[in-house]
Amino acid sequence: MAEATLERQPNTFFCHQCMRVVVINIPAYTCSRCNSGFIEELERPQPSSSSSVHTSDTAAQISQVCELFK
Repeated sequence: MAEATLERQPNTFFCHQCMRVVVINIPAYTCSRCNSGFIEELERPQPSSSSSVHTSDTAAQISQVCELFK
């Protein structure tokens, strides 16, 4: 039953006007925040075969971003 729930998650969209991830107005396919039609559907990341590798990659990326703000 959990698998069925995961498959029904709404797609994620990015509004280039608001510069943020948004929910869209259906059926118009416009941004629910600014009503712009300049939206892009974001791809869902594919599940990795090894979650420990993914975790260490994510930690390394966060560390690199933190270094930028020092």
